[in-house]
Amino acid sequence: MPIMWILVTIVFFILSVLFVVYPRRIRDAHWYGTLTEPLYLYLLPPGFMLFSLGSASAAADAIGVESSVPVVGTLGLVLMVCIFVGFLAFMGVPMPRFLMPKWVFDRKVKDRAARRKVRARKKTEESQA
Repeated sequence: MPIMWILVTIVFFILSVLFVVYPRRIRDAHWYGTLTEPLYLYLLPPGFMLFSLGSASAAADAIGVESSVPVVGTLGLVLMVCIFVGFLAFMGVPMPRFLMPKWVFDRKVKDRAARRKVRARKKTEESQA
């Protein structure tokens, strides 16, 4: 049984690293601007890491190793805060620049500029009519 928990720990750790690295290495994504954007950027990485921490704790219990409660508790608390921030992003709260990849920030700036242009064009058309 401890082997299963160790394998689950490894798989969740690899998934969390993948979901931290992958969005930052790509230039563009088909999921940008959809409901899954905050899921990929803010919820999955800390969620997988929290599952990894939980399965590592279960593996330590199955083996009989005394786990360090302050370390596990502190890491768990930090990951829960990360998941809360991800939930806020999922609900539509804008995230600060340092929490998003560069290409996402650049694309948001371009989208905002395009919306301003359209708004200004509509405003001039309404004032001329």
